[in-house]
Formats: sequence, structure tokens, C-alpha cells
Amino acid sequence: MTRAELQQKLMELPVDERLDIAQTLWDSATPQPEIPALTDEQKALLSERRAAFLADPAACHPWEEVKARILARL
Repeated sequence: MTRAELQQKLMELPVDERLDIAQTLWDSATPQPEIPALTDEQKALLSERRAAFLADPAACHPWEEVKARILARL
């Protein structure tokens, strides 16, 4: 199948399917940043913080509240 034939077939698809294909092609063409693996120290810290939260959820504050306190100091 030539490029022109493929393009013609693609244009016959419904718009939502064409958009889905276009998004898939776009995603495959753009470089994706590699997410580094967590170190053992980072995993341990996350485990500690999770355990602290589970032990006393009331001691934690929602992000919106923390962010507001930080911004109020600026």
C-alpha cells in the first residue's frame, strides 16, 4: 500500500478514530522523559511517611492548606 493509498483509507475513517490515530502517532514521535527508578533510600523514606500517615492521619494537612500557609509567608 502506498502512502497516498494509506492516507486515503485513513481519511475514510470517522473523525474520532482519525484523532485517536493521530494522537498515537504523535505520542510515538515525541521523546518521553525516562523516569528514574527510586533508590532504596527514597523507597524507605516513602514507607516511613506512609506508616506515619496511617498511624495518625489527623496529623497530616491537605496540600491546599500547606500551600496557602507557604504563600502567606511570601
